[in-house]
Amino acid sequence: MAQTDSSNTVANNMAFSPPPLPEYLSRNLNLEVIVGVPTDEQAKAIHDTIRAVNSVSNVPALYDSKLSTQLAQYLFTIQMAVYRNEYPLNLFPGENTYMPPSVPSHIPISLEPVVGAPSDGQLEAAHNAARTLENLANSPFFDSTLSVKLSQHVFNIQFARYIQDSNQGCFIRPANLPLPPQINADELSSTVVSGHISNEVANQAPQDAGLVELSLNPSGISARASSGSSIGGVLSFSGAPSNPSRVPSSLVGSEPAPLSQPDDKLGNICDAQLDTNRLLSRSEELLKDIRRTLVSTHSITVHAGDSTSSSKTINEKGEQPWVHHRKELGVYRDIMDGSRLKFNRSVTDQEFARYLGFYGIGANLTDETGSIKPDKKEDAQSLLKYYLFTGGLHVS
Repeated sequence: MAQTDSSNTVANNMAFSPPPLPEYLSRNLNLEVIVGVPTDEQAKAIHDTIRAVNSVSNVPALYDSKLSTQLAQYLFTIQMAVYRNEYPLNLFPGENTYMPPSVPSHIPISLEPVVGAPSDGQLEAAHNAARTLENLANSPFFDSTLSVKLSQHVFNIQFARYIQDSNQGCFIRPANLPLPPQINADELSSTVVSGHISNEVANQAPQDAGLVELSLNPSGISARASSGSSIGGVLSFSGAPSNPSRVPSSLVGSEPAPLSQPDDKLGNICDAQLDTNRLLSRSEELLKDIRRTLVSTHSITVHAGDSTSSSKTINEKGEQPWVHHRKELGVYRDIMDGSRLKFNRSVTDQEFARYLGFYGIGANLTDETGSIKPDKKEDAQSLLKYYLFTGGLHVS
């Protein structure tokens, strides 16, 4: 138990710094440096921030994939701190019992305590419960505290499964798997030219590093650190070779090969934005067609007979004049005067101008102040009479 106390003491003295947040997130969300084991509120703040970042994943101008990755790693770090506090790593995993949080009735998934490593069914149930709750994030049934506890429970049992698989040798290299090509210090230094490493070395080194088995034994970590020191002797921090004499003279002073510019992602975003603009443009035209059809149907229905009024004539937005406090204005056909169209009352020039502006017609008949031009009064009257009587709509 002495090791357990020492492990907890170290964990409680550790500090976990969050990644910096952009302004649009930091105005409402605050991630603080966590010392030791995080509180429920601190864990909840991380989950809220991840949820906020993921909510704009379809908005290229706001979404930051790098920040999303950093937040996921930060969440992993503090969940590991919680795990180490509740289930010390020096205990045999079969001795641990992982208690799930209570799940409300509107989530029809039953979670049971997990003893030791979880079964596939227990893992699936925990994932389904967490996913179901997360889908309710925008509903009144969502419980952010329960979401944090479910996420931690999933982490706990996943880590327990990892420990079991590691102890059972599931990550040991098969005997028939060929070893990656080995590179000695001479070959590595000969590939370094002007601070750049060839593609062959850059591709091989991570593959070799990725096959090293993780171990819970601290001696394994020290062994890995000591083996890595050999590379430190070949390359300095500036990226220059430790032994310049090994660089072929034919390559000294040559220009480094230009680095490739992976702009494919940006190009895909631009193409997607152009496609979106085209779809929006077609949608706009479709809506205009629908509007023309609706207004035409309205005009045919109400403009029948030898008289009508402004109360029956809508503008291109579907509004009636009374919405903008326009007095009702009627138009009728005078049979005794050659079927000429006439207003049912006297109309001022100011009213003419307001009606033309309301219906969006006769822009060429008004001046910059919105008044009827002196020589266009008769044209304005004729246009408004015809418009009110027929319900003809001018759509831009």
